[in-house]
Amino acid sequence: RAQKSLGLVNGTPDYTPVNGFIPPDVPARTQSYSEDGRLYAYALPTVVRIYQAEGAQLLQELALPNVIELSFSPRGTYLSTWERPVKYEDGTQHKNLRIFSISSGEELVAFTQKSQEGWELQYTVSESHAVRLVGPEVQVFRPSEWSKGVVDKIKVEGATAISLSPGLTPSIAVFAAEKKGQPASIKIYRLGQFTGSPTCQKTFFKADRAQIKWNTVGTHVLLLTQTEVDNSNKSYYGETGMYLLSASGTFDCRVTLDKEGPIHDFAWSPNSKEFGVVYGYMPAKTMLFDQRVKTVHDFGASPHNFISFNPQGRLIALAGFGNLAGKIDVIDRRNLTKVTTIDAPNTSYCAWSPDGRFLLTATLSPRLRVDNGVKIWHCTGSLIHVQLTEELYQACWRPTPVENVAQFGVSIPPAPTPSDAVRQMAAVQKPTPSKPAGAYRPPGARGLATP
Repeated sequence: RAQKSLGLVNGTPDYTPVNGFIPPDVPARTQSYSEDGRLYAYALPTVVRIYQAEGAQLLQELALPNVIELSFSPRGTYLSTWERPVKYEDGTQHKNLRIFSISSGEELVAFTQKSQEGWELQYTVSESHAVRLVGPEVQVFRPSEWSKGVVDKIKVEGATAISLSPGLTPSIAVFAAEKKGQPASIKIYRLGQFTGSPTCQKTFFKADRAQIKWNTVGTHVLLLTQTEVDNSNKSYYGETGMYLLSASGTFDCRVTLDKEGPIHDFAWSPNSKEFGVVYGYMPAKTMLFDQRVKTVHDFGASPHNFISFNPQGRLIALAGFGNLAGKIDVIDRRNLTKVTTIDAPNTSYCAWSPDGRFLLTATLSPRLRVDNGVKIWHCTGSLIHVQLTEELYQACWRPTPVENVAQFGVSIPPAPTPSDAVRQMAAVQKPTPSKPAGAYRPPGARGLATP
């Protein structure tokens, strides 16, 4: 999705535009796929269009102006849209979060949602329930009966963020920030059992905001806490801390990290049994821990601030983006050896393909306005495809459930032939001769000064 264009492109091996998809003639505000990759939608200034992703067949056209956020429910039954709230002169509330049925296109329910952060409703995997946070109140709805309104609720004083777990017996983690000397807390409740006490809870200081990540099966949750200000004056970004809790309440502890400095990134393995953390002042350390926070592997110190497991859990990408050089180390989880290093400078977005064989790196506006585009790399390090696009804002893979893609296999699969775009780029690019870097001499000492 770029300022002047929007496109769907086929993957390996041909990288051609998807047949039948007619790009809009005005800039799109956002785009989104459903979790199963079955549906695709984009928002224009006056309309939202929903497509069947396979074959790009138009399903619905919703005449909605000013939509800037879209979100599908897990099974692609409902589409949520968000627009900026407007103040009406007569004082009525602007219901700017709306939910539509994808099959009929009708609006089912609408809410007032001022904040863009955390705007979307969170659904259980089966879509039996949906939850949202309104002030300090967690509200539960039944999507099959939106008209009944709130079917269950719980008030958690000071709640600022919630996260609904995946899995068949969903839990909900509620985070409350530190306030007026009261410690911050995380509380975990079983969905549908709000009357009793939480199944697991923990209080701690130094937490103004938090990032919550559940493992795939929804049994454990990782919490990254952050303060706005670092009282020790060591970090510009505030202090960070990490906690691991089990939904059942059998285990909770602080993840103790042995290097000073901020936590840059953390991620669960798709097997739900281990997680990786990148932390500490540069060069940062990367560690792999199990569910009991025992060290599985120490990757040592490297200039990294990004970690991502491929969907099969076989490969790990460790990278340094932002103000770092953009090098991506691909690690084989089976023997913990490095497969390759990919040089992808100026990357602002990086994601594994659903089959776990390719990495997509994109240089996006407004972070960087030059050299915008997408590169597709094979996990063995070779560049497979390049597509440069002026003022590119969004790029993503079409999701595919892991069970629907080819098995990864014991050995790492070989790379396919690169696309024509890569060959054309290689022909145009001139190799840059690397000068040996000697000791620095100021201009006056280089023997070039005129008498």
